[in-house]
Amino acid sequence: MKNSLLILLITVVCFSTVKAQNLIHTDDWVAGETGRTDNYQNQGLDTQNSRINMVGPYGETIVVWQALADGDAGFNGGFSENGVLLDTNKSYRVSFWVRSNGNMNCQNYTGFTPYDSNDNLLQNFQTEDGDPISWPYFSAMDMPNDKWYLIVGHIRPNGAVDLGTSGIYDPLNGSESSIPPASYETMDYIFPTGYSQIKTRIRAFMYACGAGESMHIAMPRIEEINGQEWSLSALLYGEDGGSTGPGNQGGTLWSANGQDINYMSGKVGIGTTMPGNYELAVNGEIRAKEIKVETANWPDYVFTKNYKLLSLEEVQKHIDKNGHLPNIPSATEIETNGVELGEMNRLLLEKIEELTLYIIRQEERIKILESKN
Repeated sequence: MKNSLLILLITVVCFSTVKAQNLIHTDDWVAGETGRTDNYQNQGLDTQNSRINMVGPYGETIVVWQALADGDAGFNGGFSENGVLLDTNKSYRVSFWVRSNGNMNCQNYTGFTPYDSNDNLLQNFQTEDGDPISWPYFSAMDMPNDKWYLIVGHIRPNGAVDLGTSGIYDPLNGSESSIPPASYETMDYIFPTGYSQIKTRIRAFMYACGAGESMHIAMPRIEEINGQEWSLSALLYGEDGGSTGPGNQGGTLWSANGQDINYMSGKVGIGTTMPGNYELAVNGEIRAKEIKVETANWPDYVFTKNYKLLSLEEVQKHIDKNGHLPNIPSATEIETNGVELGEMNRLLLEKIEELTLYIIRQEERIKILESKN
């Protein structure tokens, strides 16, 4: 059993090394399919959007998103990802690989659309220069043809350090050991105040392009800037300091100590790409022989002299009014927020201890009545 568990953990480690830093994924990009996918919405018509096999930036055949213009005056293909909740106290890097084909007479856009946690559109972002902006774009330009370009932009809190790596890069202008300067500038953005989290939907698309123009987008990424993000070299050349490529940066987010392994950076999602505020989020069932939940304020306080035990009449009035016991969450609250095992066990024991006191009092009354008879 121990060996089987170790194999499972090693598998999780390897998988997490590849995926833990990218907050989005393209697993639903399937060559030959058209229109939208589960995680990416069209910018334009179904006929303007498809996934195809193509030689990517690192020289290997990969699945890319193809936007194919038909001469329409509006959106001519592209995507908007379903969205990731970003912590406004942290900095993030967004990157796309883009390749343009055609007569260079249309605009290629990369950027994002921000929403609050209730999916209300936000149009109060600021550029890094302090200018208000309604629609944040990292880049909007006629891209040179037939070359892969890496587009890098950042979203960060006000006052956070400018990392100086934003821009549009041509990997042919440099090498792994000599990173090229950016060929073109991009715009960084500052989180607005008053929000703890903002849902960010990255997007890349063509607009008002001539028929036959095309845009190919590969390997979009959102990464928290926490020291574990890929280096610019890894993004550009598929290697990081002589390692085996972006899929394996030559390092790991995990550390080993004898038979134990430890993960200390970021959050882990199993079956989900959005762990939210939880260190571990599992979209599925968990099987275990025992779970230990550490909690405080265990309800021995019920048996202290200062504890105010409601009368049964007061309990009845609360039930009639609210439909549940005092100090216990309602069914609506549980359906919305779930059950916190430690807190719920504490509350249930509190009710058991209160019941014990009611029984003791009832026993005392019964004895008094019996003595009078």
